[in-house]
Amino acid sequence: MEILGHQIEKIAGFCKPLSGHILKIRWPQTISYQELSRRTGQRRLDIDIRKRKWQWIGHTLRKPNDDIAKQSFDWNPQGSRRVGRPRTTWKSTVRSQANSQRKTWPVKGLQ
Repeated sequence: MEILGHQIEKIAGFCKPLSGHILKIRWPQTISYQELSRRTGQRRLDIDIRKRKWQWIGHTLRKPNDDIAKQSFDWNPQGSRRVGRPRTTWKSTVRSQANSQRKTWPVKGLQ
């Protein structure tokens, strides 16, 4: 699942007031998100979320074959689907995102 721009904005809109409260920035004072990130030493949220997602995928692919998370990666939806786009699997989604982000690392589960 790819993270969209409006989803990042919603997450940032949630985190900015919390970080501002920790730094004791009150209502009349306003600072930009970049300045807040600089003061707190945080990375951009979309970069952090993407990094954690790929770490979790790598962790899942290294699990034993009888693990439920690893089995869900190879799961193929059965049955017929109504008119519309075809069913997609987690594996095909990850493979397409890896190709679009030019990730080239040998993974046994992605072949």
